[in-house]
Amino acid sequence: TLAVEALRAATDVDERVKAVGKLSRIAEDSSRAVELLHAHAVPPLVALLPTSLQVVSAVELQMPLVGLVTETLERMATADSTEVRRAIALPTDVDSKLGSTAQRLIVLATAAADARKTMPNQPDGQEAPQQKNCLTTAAKALALLTHLASCRGAVGSQDAQAQIVEGLLSFTRHAEQNVQQAALDALLRISNADVDACNTVLPKVLKTLIWLLGDDESGSHRITLAIFSKLLAKKGDDKDNNSNTNGLCKACEAAISPILRDTSAEWEAHVAAVHGVTAVLEVNKEVGAWLLRQESIFWSLAEVVEMEDDDLQKSLAEIYAHAANDAQHFRQTAGDEPIKHLKAMLKSQQPKVRARACVALAKVSLLHPDHRVGINPTGKLLTATLGLLEAKVPPSVHRWAVEALMFLSVMPDVKEHLAHKEVRFGSLVALSESVGKDSSFHFALISAFRRLCVEREKSDETKRLEKEMDTAQIEQMRQLAAGGAGMAPPAERPDDPELLTKLAATLVDDDAVLVLSELVAHTESDSTELRRSAAQVLLSMSCTPACRGKIVQQGGFKALISLVLSTDPTTESAAAWALAKVAISINPVMYPRRLGSGPESMVKPLLKLIDTADNELQQFESCMALCNLATVEDLRERIVSASGWRTLQMTLASDNELVQRAAIEVMSNLVTHEDILPRFLSADSTDVKIFVGFCGSDDEKTQVAATGAIAMIAGVPEIGAALIAAGVLEPLIDLALLTENLELSHRAAVALERFFSLNTDLMVGTQDKQMPEHALTVLGALVMLAKSTCEPAKKAALTAIVHLSHERPDIKLPPPDAVAQIVVKLKQENEQRRAQEAAEAEANTAPRAASDADADADADASTWSREKQP
Repeated sequence: TLAVEALRAATDVDERVKAVGKLSRIAEDSSRAVELLHAHAVPPLVALLPTSLQVVSAVELQMPLVGLVTETLERMATADSTEVRRAIALPTDVDSKLGSTAQRLIVLATAAADARKTMPNQPDGQEAPQQKNCLTTAAKALALLTHLASCRGAVGSQDAQAQIVEGLLSFTRHAEQNVQQAALDALLRISNADVDACNTVLPKVLKTLIWLLGDDESGSHRITLAIFSKLLAKKGDDKDNNSNTNGLCKACEAAISPILRDTSAEWEAHVAAVHGVTAVLEVNKEVGAWLLRQESIFWSLAEVVEMEDDDLQKSLAEIYAHAANDAQHFRQTAGDEPIKHLKAMLKSQQPKVRARACVALAKVSLLHPDHRVGINPTGKLLTATLGLLEAKVPPSVHRWAVEALMFLSVMPDVKEHLAHKEVRFGSLVALSESVGKDSSFHFALISAFRRLCVEREKSDETKRLEKEMDTAQIEQMRQLAAGGAGMAPPAERPDDPELLTKLAATLVDDDAVLVLSELVAHTESDSTELRRSAAQVLLSMSCTPACRGKIVQQGGFKALISLVLSTDPTTESAAAWALAKVAISINPVMYPRRLGSGPESMVKPLLKLIDTADNELQQFESCMALCNLATVEDLRERIVSASGWRTLQMTLASDNELVQRAAIEVMSNLVTHEDILPRFLSADSTDVKIFVGFCGSDDEKTQVAATGAIAMIAGVPEIGAALIAAGVLEPLIDLALLTENLELSHRAAVALERFFSLNTDLMVGTQDKQMPEHALTVLGALVMLAKSTCEPAKKAALTAIVHLSHERPDIKLPPPDAVAQIVVKLKQENEQRRAQEAAEAEANTAPRAASDADADADADASTWSREKQP
C-alpha cells in the first residue's frame, strides 16, 4: 500500500521509477498479486503505459520506467488469477479513450521492438544500452498480452481475444529474433489455452504463419507447426455432424487456395502457400487431403516442380507423399507425371529433398502396385533410402528416410532382395544419434526393423483357421468372403524365418543395435507397443550366435535389462529369451558392471522364463544361460538367493531330455554353495536321489554333469556317507567298468577316490566285520580305472589304491581275471536291458500306429462317401 501511495504521490520520473521498482520486487512473489490488486496498484501502473498519441518510436519511450511497469504487470499476470488479469485488461480509473491495456501494449511492443532502427548507437559505434532494454521490454509486453488473451474472462469476449491475436501476428515476422520468438510463443500459448481465441481470425493466422515454414531445422518452423497442430486439430465426429473439419477446410481455402490459384501471385507467396499445404497435411490429414482434392490446387503444385528452390522441392515431395494416400492422384496414368518428378528429386543434392522423394515413391509402390514396376523399389529408391540412413544428416532427414524404409520393408520383394543380394545398410551410427535427439520417428523405425527381422503376428482367428484348414482352403474362403474368386487382393507371402534371421544379422553388423539401445533409452515405459517390438527385434538378432558379442558391446544388453522389467508379458518374455541367448555365448566377466544393469540382473528374468515358458526351447536356453552365469561366484549367490534351486528342481519334471540335462548342469554348478550342501546330508533327501538317479541316465552329457557334481561334494565325509547309502556306487561302478567316455571315467574315478579316502569303512567294511556286497565290484572298478587311458582317472584310482593299502593292508585287490569276468557280466546285463527297453518301446508304438491308420481309413471313407453323394 505504501508503494502504491508513493507512486500516486510521485511528481517526477525518478520518484515513479523508485516506486514502480518497489512494486516489481513485491510482484516477484506471484502469491502477492491479489494483495497488489486490492491495494489498487493496477490503475496507476496501466496509466503509465504509452498510448499511440504519446509514442511513435523507441526514442520517445520513458525508459526504464515503462520497462519496470511492464515487468510488474507481467509478474502479476503470471499468478493465473482471472480477477488479477481482468483488472489489468480492463482497469478502472483509466481513460479508455486513450486505448485499452492491450492496445497500449501493442503500441509499446511495436515501438520497443524497432529500437535498433530508431535509436542511435553510441559514438564508438557500439549498441546503446537502452536498445537492449527496449527489446527486453517488447518481449515482456508480448508475454503480458499472452496472459490476457489466454483468459477470455479477463478480456471479456472472444472478439477481444481475436483482436490481441491479430495484433500479435505483426510480430511473427519481425527482424528481431527475440521479438519474433516471443510472438510465436504467445500464439502457441494462447492456442493451447483457448483455441477458440484464434478461430475468428484463423485465415489471417494461417496466411501469416505460412511464411515461417520451409526450414525444418529452424525454431520458427517447429513452433509454427506446433501452432498449426493446435489450431487445426480435429474435434468432434463427422458421423454426428459436429466435427470442425468443414470449418477448418474453409479457413485453409480462404488462406492458402487463392495464392495457389493466382497466376499473378509473387513467387515467394506461392512458395509459402506450398509450405502451408505441407504443414496442413502434417497436422491434419483430412483437411490436407481435402485441399489436394481440389484438382486445380494439386496441379498448380505440380507446376512449381521446375523451380530451383530446395525448400520448395522438399515441400512438393512431401505433398506427393501425402497425396499417395488418395487413389485418384495416382490412378493409372494420373500418377505418371508425379512419379517422373519424384524420380528427378532422387537425384537432388539436398538430403531433405531426396528423403521426402523416397517416402513418396515408397508409399506409391506399396499402395499402388500398378506403378511398382516403373518405380522399381529395389533399385535406385532402395539405394537412396539406405544412403540417407547411413549419412550424417539432421534428425529431420533421418525421420523421412526411416519412414521410407518402413514402407519398403512391407514389400516381400524388398526383403528378399536385401537378403539374397546381401545388401548392407551401412554404418547406422549417425542414425542412432538422431534417435536420441528426435523421438518423432521411433515408431516408424521400430516398425521397419520389426518387418525386416520378425515374423508377422497372426490373429487368434488366423491361428484357429490354420489348425482346421490348409493354406489353399483359407485363401479360398477369404476370396469368397470378398465376393468371389479374385475379388480380394492376393495374400501376402509368409515370411521365411531364415531370411529374417539373415537380415537381423546384417542389421547387427551395421550397428543397428546402437540404434535400438538409443531408442529404448529414450522411450517412456508406457510405450508398450514400441518396447514390445524392440524386444522382439533384439530377440531375432540374438538368434545368430556371432551377433551376441556385438549386442553386448553396443548397448543391447542394457536395453534388454530395461525391457525385461516391462509389465507387458510379451515384452518381458521376448527380452528374457534374448538375454538367455546372449548369456549362452558371452563370458560372464565380459558384461558391463553397472549398478542395476550388470549380469546379476539377468538371473530373476531367466528363472521366471523357465517357470512361465511357452515352449521347451525357452527352458533349455534359459538353463544353459544360468549354467554359464553360475561359473562366477557372486552370480551363483544370486541364483541361490533367488530360489533358483527350487525352480531347477521343478524343471527336471520335463519330459525333454535336453531340458533335464541343462537343469542338471546348472544344479551341478551350484552344489558347492554353502546353502545347497546341507541338502545332501541325508540319504533320503530329494536332491541326493536326483543326482544318484541321473548318474545312470542314458544321456552321456547328463551323466557328466551329475557325476561331476557328486565328485565335487564327495569331498565332504557326511555327504559322501549319504551318497553311498543312497546307492551311488552302482552307477559309478557301471561307468568305471563300461564307459568309453573319458570325461565320465575321470569323474567316476575322482568320486570313488574321495569315497575311499574319506569313507573307507563304508566302502570295504571294518576289519572285524564282513565286507559289504559292493566291495568286490568297487575294488574291481579301481583296478580297471588304474589301467585307464585317461590320465586324471588313472591318477585318482592309483591314489585310492595307495590310500587303501596304507589304511587297510588286509584288503586285497581282486585278480584281473575276476574283474574281467565282472565286466563281461555287466556288459551282457546292460545289452539285455537295452534290448528289453527297445522292445517295450516298439510294442507301445505299434498300437498307436494302428490307431492312426484306422483314423486315416475312417477319414478316407468319410471323404469317399461325401464325394459319391449326388
